[in-house]
Amino acid sequence: MTVVASSVSSQVLEILRRQSLSPRGVQKEAIEKGLLLGESIMIVSPTGSGKTLVGEMAALRAVLSGKKAMYLVPLRALATQVGEIIRDRYSEVGISVGTSTGDFQTDGEYLGESDIVVTTYERADSLVRRHVGWLTEIGTVVIDEIQTISEGIRGARLESLMIRLRRMLPELQIVALSATVGAPADLAEWLGCTLIHSDTRPVPLHCAVVPTSDRLRTLRNIVMTTVRADGQVIVFCRTRRDAESYAARLAGDVGRQLTSHETVELNSELDSVENWEADVPRELRRLLHDGIAFHHAGLAYRTRELVERLFRRGLLRVMCSTSTLSAGIDFPARTVVVTNPRSPQDYTQFLPANRVHQMLGRAGRPGHDQAGFGVILAGSQGEADMLRNFYFDSVKNPETDAEILIPRYEPLLSSLGDPHVLPEQLLVAVAHLGQATLQEIEDGFFGDSFLTFCAITVTRTPMRVLNLGEIDAASAIERHA
Repeated sequence: MTVVASSVSSQVLEILRRQSLSPRGVQKEAIEKGLLLGESIMIVSPTGSGKTLVGEMAALRAVLSGKKAMYLVPLRALATQVGEIIRDRYSEVGISVGTSTGDFQTDGEYLGESDIVVTTYERADSLVRRHVGWLTEIGTVVIDEIQTISEGIRGARLESLMIRLRRMLPELQIVALSATVGAPADLAEWLGCTLIHSDTRPVPLHCAVVPTSDRLRTLRNIVMTTVRADGQVIVFCRTRRDAESYAARLAGDVGRQLTSHETVELNSELDSVENWEADVPRELRRLLHDGIAFHHAGLAYRTRELVERLFRRGLLRVMCSTSTLSAGIDFPARTVVVTNPRSPQDYTQFLPANRVHQMLGRAGRPGHDQAGFGVILAGSQGEADMLRNFYFDSVKNPETDAEILIPRYEPLLSSLGDPHVLPEQLLVAVAHLGQATLQEIEDGFFGDSFLTFCAITVTRTPMRVLNLGEIDAASAIERHA
């Protein structure tokens, strides 16, 4: 360790100490594996295990070393939230934070004034395509929710972005953060990261799949059991309409459980909200007074921030949400219910296992709950059996002979070979490499991809992404672009 590296490490730890933050668990292990010395690290661990602080430490190290840091997240709302947290924590030590989400028409040069740039995958992709000058000053890229790399168009764009960033910045430190997934070692190796994999949860999680012919009635029983025991519930719903409908139908029962003290405190907080009638939809205003809310991407950011703050303070007992609450900053509750695990886009398909387990992983509040409870509702016994086999492995408790459900995670795979996304990424490769033959594009761009890495790892043979042996150059452009 050089004197400079040692000094930077000490400065990072001192900044954390001033914030009353002490590295623990995966945070401490990341430091031991060289995080503060510039080593690339991939953290795979459950919700609530402290992954976000690992990313913050890496970003601080980059800034204190005279570089910039980029913090990538999958959602606009999450970018705003992460940006505010980092800004609030570290602005007093002179670190500036810029947040950029949807302004794709601007070149992004103004972000060069910031030490840490928090942005979405898509906005970062736009900045790289525009060859923004300050990108060469980046020393660290933090990728939150890296498991998104397996998810369709967004995953392919993230993979393409990482190919270009690594080619542009050979000395780049990569810090990848992931919820628990299956077989993460291949992705860590492709990224050049040391893998830290922990299954340790701060609060034990108990899962169940419950068949029902009346989802609302069963949901009400689960919710009220938790609420009467002074717990909080997150209800994940398939669509925005479902989230609003379930919240409205549960409101009366939940509201009757609020104590007079809770009602006074909640009403006082709501009365202090600026632009109450302008910012908060009328149907949501009524629900909030009953200690319940709905949450989805259709709400304004200020409204989502309000209901999240009220829930964290315990003033709201129940949150009915789409998948917007499944990613990013820790947002736990004692009980999590997935009302319908079928895809919003295709009812014949179940949601990916990793996404469902990320939702269930919100169950259990560290420091408040002795255990968390995750429940998936099924429309019949047959569907319950199907879901149980799809999402879990089953073992018997040797003492009670009761069934214990163990989450079954999907391995991380590339989405780059999907015919729906390959044409776009072929054009990206052309723009990135400039004048080049199709063979050079395949070898120089797709050859560096996670797609090709996985194929070679599994088959031990080179992979022809564009099938150049079967078609000539002219037809390749026609077929793939």
